[in-house]
Amino acid sequence: FIADESGRLSTRLPPRAFVVLKPSDETATAAASDPINLVVNPIASEQAFSADFELGGRIDAPGAPLQLVINGDIDKAVDFVSDSNGDWSVQVPVRDLGKSASYAQVYVPGVNELSDRIAYETEVLQATLTVTKDDAADDAFGPTGSYVGPQHQESARQREIESIEARVAGRNLEIKLTMAQVSDNWMPPNGFDNVAITTFVDLPGRDGNNALPQIAASMPGGMDWDLAHFASGWVSYTYKSDGATDERQGEKFGVSPIVQSDKEQRTITFFFEGGKLGVDDWSGATIYVTTWDASGEGVYVDFQPEPTEWFFSGGDDDDPKIMDDVLVTLESN
Repeated sequence: FIADESGRLSTRLPPRAFVVLKPSDETATAAASDPINLVVNPIASEQAFSADFELGGRIDAPGAPLQLVINGDIDKAVDFVSDSNGDWSVQVPVRDLGKSASYAQVYVPGVNELSDRIAYETEVLQATLTVTKDDAADDAFGPTGSYVGPQHQESARQREIESIEARVAGRNLEIKLTMAQVSDNWMPPNGFDNVAITTFVDLPGRDGNNALPQIAASMPGGMDWDLAHFASGWVSYTYKSDGATDERQGEKFGVSPIVQSDKEQRTITFFFEGGKLGVDDWSGATIYVTTWDASGEGVYVDFQPEPTEWFFSGGDDDDPKIMDDVLVTLESN
């Protein structure tokens, strides 16, 4: 590697690669190329953008091939060129639901020149797709209708789903569940207790898994799932179908959706950032949400032969660990 006169260098690495650099006293013998003067104009607005906006600048190379890179994702770079005077402009897309901080860079692939980061914020409040569904009332008794929940005094109707609302814009997905009851008696950091919610997502065009790990159940209708999310009052994580079996959850993503709860409104909300999960488009996805309960460490609670304070009854160990569920597909009506 040879740094420029400012000590900077840019190069593209293959996936999962890294480079360790050590300064050298040797004089570079590579033919020096003329420096490229790449200028990116500051963003005029200090407000969050709710729609596409223009980024502009100039380069002392008329007709130069350029790329717009958002958040370092060069695989999704947008190609454009400077005009005959070296001036250029490009539309920065604003699509993702919610408020987020991002940065843009301009890359000159011919000479491995990369601009400084231009930071900006976006805020998209309007979903492009909203799907709602009411769940049957008073049906949180398992698939047989005979399950009995834990009998301790704080355990009540926290596992009863009343409705689901799914909202999508760009790469982001928000799932809001209205529950029969939301409690926080044990001061859980996620704002709800006495229920574990596991969400399975079947993405179009992907081969997933039918078995639902650790809850002795399968996706309804012979479908498969590609990514899953587990949430309790103390635990939240996502995992893939890769490597998943009946007894073992799949490979962890290492990221979690934003979890919010509202005790008064009886809602629990999960906000999935698709860019962190490898999802660019949620359209056509099927969402399957299930409820049960889990220990503080995130282990699903077992069955016992008779009703007890802390365990479920009315089923056997190989019966589905699902008290209530709801299924929706992200399609326009």
